[in-house]
Amino acid sequence: MGSDKPEWDAEGLEWGGDDLESEVNEPARSEFEELVEIERATAMLRGLDPDQAEDIVAARFAAGSEQLARAEHTDEIRTEIEKKTRRRRRLIIMAVAGVLVVGAAAVPVSRAIRAALAQAEVFRLALSKAGAPLADSGFQQQDEWLDLSESGASFDVSGGTCSAVIGLGADGTKAGPIRIERPSAVMEGAEGQIWCSCSDERVVVRPAPGTEGRVAARWWTVGADGVGGVEVLRAAAIAGFSVNVDQIDLACADPSFAKWTSSEGRGSPPPLPPKPTGVTAKLLAAGFEPVGGFPTSRTFVVLRLEAKRCVLAVPQGAPGTLSLRAADGTRLITDTAAAPAWCSYGKEGLFSLWRSGAGAGDGGESGDYAVLSIPAERVGGMAGLRELTGSQGLESLATVLGGADLTADALAALEASTVPIASSVRAVNGSLAKKLGHRVVAFSQLEAGAFVVDTSPEARLACSPKQDTRATVNAFVCVQAQAQGWRGGGTEAVQAAASGPLPAWLKLLADVRDPEVVDVMAPLLRLARHMAARGSEPTTTDGVEESVRGATISGRPHKTEVVAVGLTKTRPWVHPLTDDQPWTLDGPVHAVKVTPGGYVKLKARHSLGYNAASRRVVVWRR
Repeated sequence: MGSDKPEWDAEGLEWGGDDLESEVNEPARSEFEELVEIERATAMLRGLDPDQAEDIVAARFAAGSEQLARAEHTDEIRTEIEKKTRRRRRLIIMAVAGVLVVGAAAVPVSRAIRAALAQAEVFRLALSKAGAPLADSGFQQQDEWLDLSESGASFDVSGGTCSAVIGLGADGTKAGPIRIERPSAVMEGAEGQIWCSCSDERVVVRPAPGTEGRVAARWWTVGADGVGGVEVLRAAAIAGFSVNVDQIDLACADPSFAKWTSSEGRGSPPPLPPKPTGVTAKLLAAGFEPVGGFPTSRTFVVLRLEAKRCVLAVPQGAPGTLSLRAADGTRLITDTAAAPAWCSYGKEGLFSLWRSGAGAGDGGESGDYAVLSIPAERVGGMAGLRELTGSQGLESLATVLGGADLTADALAALEASTVPIASSVRAVNGSLAKKLGHRVVAFSQLEAGAFVVDTSPEARLACSPKQDTRATVNAFVCVQAQAQGWRGGGTEAVQAAASGPLPAWLKLLADVRDPEVVDVMAPLLRLARHMAARGSEPTTTDGVEESVRGATISGRPHKTEVVAVGLTKTRPWVHPLTDDQPWTLDGPVHAVKVTPGGYVKLKARHSLGYNAASRRVVVWRR
């Protein structure tokens, strides 16, 4: 039958074809079959089509390759087989490609190929097992080398991807030390190696210097955006792999992390323990809400927050070292042992807290944290945040506030102070104009910002919290003995201010001529901010019956506690009311239980006076 390949004539033991007629002896048939088997095994080893084996061997016969000196080559092969396993495999492959091995040599060579094929399968299975942890991160196999030569194998890596390479030696049961050569770095070790490439690069992988025996390797890749970049991979602590992080790889880490976190839930913090203790419990009772935990086992947490909220990370023991980043990777707070605290007034915000100098599962000196938040207009922005945390024993804060949020932060302080925002005036071009009746001023400024009085003579002033010119964010609320203007020492990018009139419940003290009255008005506004954080608003009439010694306060539905303060036009101006132990505005807020539908009688230490027009009782319910 005419064809381009020789045919086997079973009866005549001849090779027959259109242009080929040659007689061979009886062993030729078994020799041909043996070589076909060798070629088929070699094709499988190389990932080629084994069905072409018979055509390839037949073509070699037709080309006259059987005229080579078989015996001499057989001796050479046998000698090399005894020297080294790797050398043996190479010579066998050479023999299949260009040497016709016959007789007694054919069977050992075939067995060697079978052994090589079996060993290749062992390596494949072992590489698949070693790379199994990569599957959870979405890595996909790209290439493998079952007998990695000293000269190595090269491959092209696309920018914006992360790669993983692992090597195996011995019989596939032990890690094989490999050397990975990139344009920007050289990685070497027995563990698998992971890295992320910011740009296209050619990589070479080879056995590490001094490695003996066969080494196999496999390469996987995944899109960097899909795994969050090199920092997320390092935090994931993939078993059997180490992650290479250098400045070049970090150049594209932030965009990858931003894309990764755009999917809801990624990196979110776990819930807080069911029964928080210490400062955390006090802050929750004071009006903060839980966001989640930041346990030592986590390297970072991603915080997805509503607009106009203030956030706080509270250490649950000895503080660690944390950093805060914005959604685009901007470092807002870096390596601080203080509690990170910030307010955000734009659209819904995304932030991430990072543990410094530690990988996942190894928090180092960093302990657990509780992340809490509260609406900015309730707590009073950064000013109220500083006050409330300080009142609960958390003094050391690392604060940050964006320049675009400064005015909103000042307004939030006024709002929590119950100052009517509709009547407020804001600083323009860094300066705040004087407006008649505006006795309350809120300042929010960065380190480079400063305000000075622009009116002469300067009116008496009382502020809370105390100004801290060394703080990153210096926010405070002041009460003036009379309205006055303020001149800024910087631009709107570093400072803001807003003013407004006294709240209605405080108007009784507005006509007091003694300028020192502001010294009690400032703590009263601080109390208003504390109560606003708890969701309480002041009232002077609802269920309040004043008396010379205090007041009788009626309970209201869903309100079980009251805080009450008496005001008079005479010193000491402020009279905290109680049913038991006396308290002051400088100490903890004293709440008194009252049942809905019931009432409670509260008293002051000093008389409120007989003139009802010169006294007032202010009540907050919660």
